[in-house]
Amino acid sequence: MISPLTRSRAFTACTSALMSSCLLFVTIGAAGPGAQEPGKAATKTDPHDKTAPAAKTRLSREEELRRERMRARGDSGSTAPGTGLSVMTVGGDLVLRKAEGEPETLTQTPGAEIAPQLSRDGKMVAYVRDHALYAMNLDDRKERRLSPPPADGLGYGEAEFVAQEEMDRFDGFWIAPDGKTVVYQETDEREIPVYPIVHQGDTEWSVETHRYPFSGKLNAKVRLGVVPAAGGETRWLEPLPNAGEQYLGRVHWVTPKSFLVEWLSRDHKKLNVVKTDSETGKTEVLFTETAPDFINLHEDFRLIDENSGEFLWATEESGFKHLQLRGRDGKVIRNLTSGPGAVDKVLKFIPKLREVWYTAWVESPLESHIFRVSLDGDPPVRLTKEPGMHDATVADDGLTFVDRYSNFTTPSKSVRRNREGTEAPEPDDGDETEKISAKRPRRPNVTSAFSMLDEGGTLSKLVSFESRDGVPLHGCYYPPQNLQPGQKVPLVVMVYGGPHVQTVTNSYRTAADPAVQAYTSKGIAVWKMDNRGSSRRGKAFETAVFKNLGTLEVRDQVDGVRHVAKTFPEVDASRVGITGGSYGGYMTLRALMLAPETFHVGVAFAPVTDWDGYDTCYTERYMETPQTNPEGYRESSVLTQVDKLKGKLLLVHGMIDENVHYRHTARLVQALMAAGKPFDLLAVPQGRHGFRRPADGAFARNRTVEFLSKNLLGDTATPKSPEEAKPAAAPAAAASPH
Repeated sequence: MISPLTRSRAFTACTSALMSSCLLFVTIGAAGPGAQEPGKAATKTDPHDKTAPAAKTRLSREEELRRERMRARGDSGSTAPGTGLSVMTVGGDLVLRKAEGEPETLTQTPGAEIAPQLSRDGKMVAYVRDHALYAMNLDDRKERRLSPPPADGLGYGEAEFVAQEEMDRFDGFWIAPDGKTVVYQETDEREIPVYPIVHQGDTEWSVETHRYPFSGKLNAKVRLGVVPAAGGETRWLEPLPNAGEQYLGRVHWVTPKSFLVEWLSRDHKKLNVVKTDSETGKTEVLFTETAPDFINLHEDFRLIDENSGEFLWATEESGFKHLQLRGRDGKVIRNLTSGPGAVDKVLKFIPKLREVWYTAWVESPLESHIFRVSLDGDPPVRLTKEPGMHDATVADDGLTFVDRYSNFTTPSKSVRRNREGTEAPEPDDGDETEKISAKRPRRPNVTSAFSMLDEGGTLSKLVSFESRDGVPLHGCYYPPQNLQPGQKVPLVVMVYGGPHVQTVTNSYRTAADPAVQAYTSKGIAVWKMDNRGSSRRGKAFETAVFKNLGTLEVRDQVDGVRHVAKTFPEVDASRVGITGGSYGGYMTLRALMLAPETFHVGVAFAPVTDWDGYDTCYTERYMETPQTNPEGYRESSVLTQVDKLKGKLLLVHGMIDENVHYRHTARLVQALMAAGKPFDLLAVPQGRHGFRRPADGAFARNRTVEFLSKNLLGDTATPKSPEEAKPAAAPAAAASPH
C-alpha cells in the first residue's frame, strides 16, 4: 500500500536472492499498486488485450498489473553478467540483446511473456505466459513448457498478489546456479471468490476479475515444485500443513542441488528457514525466528561460500535490524553489527576480502551512511562523514565506491571514494568502458533538477520534537513563499503515516519536495512528519500501532501540528488542512474524524475505510484477523467514526483500483449520506491505485490544491493580511483521538 501520488519508491526491482542480475528499464512515475495476476478477464471488448488491434503498443494486463505492484514503468528484463546478454519484454514479446549486433525478437505469440530470467551462463531464458512457466534454449531457440497447463484460479511461475504487493517478492520461479534446474511456485486461488472490476470509462465496457484475499478470509495456497530446465516431470515438495496459512517469503539457491525457503506463518509471528534438496525433495528446518507481533521480511540474504555453506542474514530480534553470519546448519557464527541504530540494506559482498558493505543509521534515523564490516570479527568501519542520506555503488574488488548523497543544503552529489572513504581521483586510463564498469565505478555528472530557492522559494526546516508522552518525532516545515512580517497563514499537512514508509530525512529530496511548492507559492505553509508506526525507527516504534491502526498515528500528527503552531508564529492553527493517499488517505479521514478541532479540511486519495476490505497479508500483519481482533477492527474503521466529521472533505479514488478497491470509497459515501454529512467526490474512471494517465494525475493534483486553497484561504485564494488573520488557536486538550 502506498500513496497514488508518490513519485517513486525505495525498492530494488527484480532483485533475486540468488544474486543473479535482473534488469528493469524504468521511468519512475506515479506509484500504484494493483492486483498481481488478474485471473481471467470476462470482457465484451478488452482494451488491454494484447491480441487486439495495435496490441504491440499496449501492455498486457498481466504486465500492467505486475508493474503496478513494482511501482515502475518501462520494459523489464534480465541480464547474465559476463555474457553480454540481456533479455527484456517489449510489447509483450521477449527481445534478446547482445553486446554487439541488433536485438532479436525471441517470441511472437498471442499471449504476453512476463518476468523473464536468464540463467547465469546465458544459455537459457525462463518466463511466464498465460499463467504457465516456459523455458527457451538460446542455442536452438526451442521453447518448452515446464509447468502443468494452467486452469482458472490455478497458475504457475508467478508470485501471488500479496507476495508482490505486501512482501516485495516479484518472482515466482528461481533458476539454479548451473542453469539445469528450476524451482517454481504453484498458486492455487480456486477457493478465493472472484472480485470483478468494471472499466466503466472505456468506450466499450469491460470487466477484469481478481481473486482477492480479504482479511480474515481464504488465502492462496502455494507449493513449490522442482523441474529440469530442459523439461520433464515436476517433483512437488512435501506439502506444508495448512498451506493456506503459510506465506512463501523468499527462495535462495545455495548450491546447484539445494536451496533455502523462507516460510512465514500467516500471522507473521513465525519464520521457518527450510533447506531443501532439489534432487530428493528432502527438507530440513535450519532455524526459526519468532516475534510477539510480526516479522519483517528482508532482502539481505547473501550466500558467502558454497563449500562452507555460510550465509549472511538480517534479523530484528534485538529490536533493530542487524546482520549475522550463519553457518551451513543455520546457527549464528557471529553478529556482525549491533547496538543502537539499524541496517538499511546490504550493498555488496566482496568474496576475496570476506567483507560486506551496507547502509545504516547510527546517530540519527534521518540519515543513512555507508559501512563495511569483515565477516571475521573486526568492527564495522564507517566510510561517509557528510551529513545526509548516502547510497553507493561498490567496485567488485572493494577498493573504490561511488558515494551518492544529498542533505538539506546539498543537492544530489556523487563522489568517487577509496575503501577508507577518502575522495579518490578519477582514473585517467582513456578506457571509456570503465565509466560504467562496476570494477572501477566513476562519478556521474549529477546536477540538481530543482531548488526551493528558485522563484522566491524559502528553505524548509527539519524539526525534531517530543510527543505528549515523550517519544522523539521528526518532521519538516515548509514556510510559504514571500511571507510578510506578522502575517498569519494556513497549514497543509501532507501525510502518509503508515508502516514501511519514511517521509522525512536529511535529504535534498525532502528539503526541496516539488509537490510542496503548489501550496507554498499560494501562501500556505506545509508540514510533514513521521508518526509512530513508520519505518527506520526500530521495532518498538513500528509496533506501537499493532492491533489498533489509525489512533496513535493521529495523536502524533495532532502533536505535530501543535508543535508547528507553537514554533512558527505565522501558522494559523484555526486553518489546517490535511491530505494523503492510500494509508495517507486513511490517515486523512481518521484525522478529520478523530481530531476535528485540529484538522478542518482534507483531501483523501484512495483510502482504506474499513480493514475488513483490505488484503490478508498487510492487514493481518498489523491487525491480526477480524475474528481474533474484532474490537481493533471496529475502532480502526473509518465507517464507525463518520458522525464525528465536521470539516470539508474531498474524496479522490480510481474506479479500477485493484489494490484499495473503489468499494472502500463507495462504502464511505453511503455512510456519509446516511449521516447527512456533505462531501465532494472525484471518481477517476481509468485510475488504478496510482494514476498512470498523466492527465488524470495532473487533474487530481490540481483539484486537490484548488480544494484546499479555497477552503483555507477563502474564495479569493489569497493569503490573509496580518490585520485580517485570526490569532493562532491552541487546540483543545481533548485533541487526543482516545
